[in-house]
Amino acid sequence: LKTMPAFLYRFILLSLILMCSTFINSRAQQTKIHLNPKKLQSAQHTEKEAIDRKDTLWLAEAYYLYGKTYLTAGDYLTSHQYFMKARKILEKRGDSFELVRVYVRISDIEDVQGHQAESLRYGRLALEASQRIKSDKGLLLSYGAINRAYGKVWANNYIKTPKSPLYDSILYYNQAAEGVAYKLRDTLAMIEISSTIGSLYSFQKNPKSFTYLEKAFKYYQQHNQTHAQVVVMQELAIASLQMNTPQKAYIFLTEAEKLYKKTKLEVQSTNVNFAKGYLRYYQTTGNWQKALFYSEKLRELDNVSFAADRKGALSRLHIEYETEKKEAQLKSQQQEIALRAENEQNQKVFLLITSALLLVAIGATVAFYRLYRKNQRISRQNEELVKEQNHRVKNNLQVVSSLLNLQARQLPDAAAKRAVTDSQLRIQSMAILHRRLYDGEELAKVNLPEFIQELVQAVLKTFGYQSITPTFGIESIYLHADKAVPLGLIINELVTNACKYAFPYTNVPTLEISCQQKENKLHIEIADNGPGWNTLQDEGTTIVSSKKSFGMKLIKSQAEQLHAVHHFEQGMGTIFRMIFKVS
Repeated sequence: LKTMPAFLYRFILLSLILMCSTFINSRAQQTKIHLNPKKLQSAQHTEKEAIDRKDTLWLAEAYYLYGKTYLTAGDYLTSHQYFMKARKILEKRGDSFELVRVYVRISDIEDVQGHQAESLRYGRLALEASQRIKSDKGLLLSYGAINRAYGKVWANNYIKTPKSPLYDSILYYNQAAEGVAYKLRDTLAMIEISSTIGSLYSFQKNPKSFTYLEKAFKYYQQHNQTHAQVVVMQELAIASLQMNTPQKAYIFLTEAEKLYKKTKLEVQSTNVNFAKGYLRYYQTTGNWQKALFYSEKLRELDNVSFAADRKGALSRLHIEYETEKKEAQLKSQQQEIALRAENEQNQKVFLLITSALLLVAIGATVAFYRLYRKNQRISRQNEELVKEQNHRVKNNLQVVSSLLNLQARQLPDAAAKRAVTDSQLRIQSMAILHRRLYDGEELAKVNLPEFIQELVQAVLKTFGYQSITPTFGIESIYLHADKAVPLGLIINELVTNACKYAFPYTNVPTLEISCQQKENKLHIEIADNGPGWNTLQDEGTTIVSSKKSFGMKLIKSQAEQLHAVHHFEQGMGTIFRMIFKVS
């Protein structure tokens, strides 16, 4: 390295630049910020007025205008900073429509940058604030923000999961926004929502998509919004392809293209949509030559900016490199002496840089160590808080159970007493689950064998059947709280039913409970040796198996929460079987 000629240094530098050209070109686009002078002047004027009047609310409005100006220009960082300043002022003053607007703008910034979780969080903040102040305009903005966040996730994952539940969420928020828009008589908002709903329906191959899209097209046609007509016609073409009517799609595309040429506009997204539409049309009709043509055109549209910038940069770098190489060859002898001095200087610089890096490393080590200690303290505090919370919840559940027990003792009516006792058992099952969740080895997960056995024994004891020894065949499984809660309530109801309607009618009561995991599914089976529902019904006994009873409704609702398949079998006793996914 000490004797390496200067032109080789430049060659290495050029190579690194060539390797990183893609990154440089892509970042270069982000530095070109074109602010709207009128909007910027308006924001500056508002800020000056706010400072002169010492009005913080008006200052928040100025920050909001600044944020909108930079957002339109594509400077998301500066825009985000101004919106956060406005948020800080407005949150201190409580809920307002102005705060809702800021939340929605921040949500849009997060959405553009691909942070859908944050975008959704701010959309929900806007929705909650709008609901508290009962602002229809705020609701309209909030629904739109949430819909955009869901829509981006759904669109990115549509090929993998076309039947995602996100589709239903998007449709729900669009329809909610549509209702608010009709209430406000906001025609433009109605039409935009109509177009969005039409596009969503087209993905679902729902003929309703044409109704919504044609409604939007007629509005834009009546108001001479030419480019908007082109966009809607592109959506109509996509919907036609979804409905397997390619010729209709072709008509929409060609008519839209004629209209687009009249506008003399060059909108990149519109050009891309034309290429995508024709590509899909020719793929559908089997014209692979045309499909290949539009595939190449689409690729060119996606890369045109990048290719032009990269070509110019590489040409300039190549010329500079050749010129410097010739100069280096002519001056190589004179540079030998200079290189020695340069090497000595480089060594000094290297030592200085190494020392600086060492100091930075030491400082970083100290900082990380302090953060580590701080996190340890926070972790201990959180552990104490969880313990305290767990203790209070257990106490509260015990208090509720005791109150129900006292109430049951004082009730003269047998039916009411049974209802209160059933409620007490359900509370008891929740208490057992809570204790198992937070006293066990794994947080928020319950050891299934221990939980089921304790729950069953508690129910048997309540009804005076503690002498019965149930047969358990339960695998050692840890089940998450979301699944354990409904499962515990179902088992509680079934064992309670056995105590009421099976064991009193047999001399040797038996209860069998099995729980086996096969692949990712849990198979539950609970059986007793009672006379069965049919026998009891023949004898005129009122049983809990009635579809209208609360117990059966509870079992059904909890099974639906587990997305489980379940059924009862009657014979020499009653058998309940249920299958659901563990995760």
